[in-house]
Amino acid sequence: MAAVDPSTVGLALLIFGIVLIIAEAATPGFFIGVIGTAFIAMGIIGMVFPFLFDSPISVVIVVVVTACSMLFAIMFYQKLGRTQPTATTITESNVGKEGIVLEEIEPHSLHGKVKINQQIWSATADVEIPKGCKVKVIDWDGVHVIVEEVKEEEIAAKKIKGEVEV
Repeated sequence: MAAVDPSTVGLALLIFGIVLIIAEAATPGFFIGVIGTAFIAMGIIGMVFPFLFDSPISVVIVVVVTACSMLFAIMFYQKLGRTQPTATTITESNVGKEGIVLEEIEPHSLHGKVKINQQIWSATADVEIPKGCKVKVIDWDGVHVIVEEVKEEEIAAKKIKGEVEV
């Protein structure tokens, strides 16, 4: 029985790695592309330096190359997966909107609740704002809004301009 040629083993590893990368592209999320990258790296090394597979340190070479290529692939996937966060209804779209305090807002606490456009949000502010006061969203942080109280003078001025529903 003849021994398998090391360069044939390298070619087989390369082809198997390419198949895994294609499978990952077809069904993303299984992370078999990371393993495929390791197989491709070992296949290339096996084809370029076939004598390494016959050496006594081949196990060490396989472990080092596999670990390095998998680490590279993981870092590549992490960088590839980074995207800009999308705007949600709690972020930019609520800034500038007015609402009513449903539960008293305590400074730098998330116990307060406000109602904005029929939706209830956790809210915080720099000062205490009692229940029933009108507030305006000035910013957002994570899953809560940052508000400030709308003063009576501002409400009166908006009524004169016709901007406030009576």
